[in-house]
Amino acid sequence: MSRLKYRGYRRMCVLCISCFFFFLFLFGPDTALVQAEETEQASDDEKVVTEPEPLIEEDHDTDDVENSELLEGMIPSLKLYWGAYYKNEFSYWERSGLQEKWGDFNKIRMMFEGRLKQEITLRAELNIFSFHGNTRLFYTDHDTIILDRAYLDFRRNAFHFTIGKQEIRWGPDSLWSPTDIFQPFDLTVFHDDEREGESAFKADYTFNETFSMTGVFTPSSEQDYFRRALQLQAIIENSVLQISYLDYGEEETEKHYQFNALAVQNDYNSGKYWFETAYVRESGPMETHDKKYIKSNIGFEYITPIGILLTGELFYDGGAHSKPADYTEDEWRDYLQGRITNLGQTYAYVSTAFLMTYSLVISTGYIRNFTDHSSYYYIIGQYLIAKNTELHIGLDLTQGQKGSEFEIFGNNMSIALKIQI
Repeated sequence: MSRLKYRGYRRMCVLCISCFFFFLFLFGPDTALVQAEETEQASDDEKVVTEPEPLIEEDHDTDDVENSELLEGMIPSLKLYWGAYYKNEFSYWERSGLQEKWGDFNKIRMMFEGRLKQEITLRAELNIFSFHGNTRLFYTDHDTIILDRAYLDFRRNAFHFTIGKQEIRWGPDSLWSPTDIFQPFDLTVFHDDEREGESAFKADYTFNETFSMTGVFTPSSEQDYFRRALQLQAIIENSVLQISYLDYGEEETEKHYQFNALAVQNDYNSGKYWFETAYVRESGPMETHDKKYIKSNIGFEYITPIGILLTGELFYDGGAHSKPADYTEDEWRDYLQGRITNLGQTYAYVSTAFLMTYSLVISTGYIRNFTDHSSYYYIIGQYLIAKNTELHIGLDLTQGQKGSEFEIFGNNMSIALKIQI
């Protein structure tokens, strides 16, 4: 996508496969015996192909596997699942600077999953893209194949470990999260179905029903590119408290960032609210002194009695510019390539989602940049044609003076058909 091209994921995939067969060697025989005993007790009429449960609580991609088919594996103790969907999107961009205003985007996403004794899972997801006309700024006009997920998942008692290219969400599940250094908000991929995977080691340990700890590390062959994060989490009734430390560096900008963060989220009957703040220390080769500032986010979700989902957020970035005239060329490039999430200092976001009928959902959203007074508005209709077929019609509108953040995107109209297999 438009984000950084993360290094080393090929070696991570090889390591995932090696670890998978190592665990297979350790646990395979026992699992084969258990399954053999269960098979003798079950009649042919009682055999049911179960759907796989989500592997990671916040990885929304696992929902696409629920209609997958159980395959017969060569190894008795190994169960294989698969799933796929096809999406065609036809778009029109109202921007005078574009040579091609029309664009046709095709995507096939294939998902494969192997399970061993409910403790070990190997998952891979492959994207195949094809483009005609406008290439959405960040793709070539050739067919593209991307290995978006390839990771090994291991669970035992209080320990949970994943290694490989995976989705990592950090902090509250909000539009802007001050601590989401792995897959931050990017307007160029705002309506995409999935977030891009990150090659990483991730380990979780649950001490008891209240306390848990998570650590993430992204290996790289480049000395100046790294991501490290550690989080202590406490769950008290309906509230979640997270204390985090994050440390990362950018190869392209040679900048180094350190975060000390606190996040609080509370769930109630009709929704939830959250608050997250981070103290940031930024340094770079051209900086004589470290730059220190605060990044904060506060938001809520509320479901009205008639079933409308309301969402609101306020975001503040003390390290960004307070005047649009201060936007630099390098910052524009980093913004469009997904290295930074915003150009301005203060933002607001509101959205609604309403289930009109069993088959029709209407969603709207509005983003406001208070620094340069530009805005971004969208409305999307999603219609369920059949059990596995969805129709999406969307309209994106932008407003702002020339040189403002959202003005560069222009207006966009799209229609998409998504078919799940």
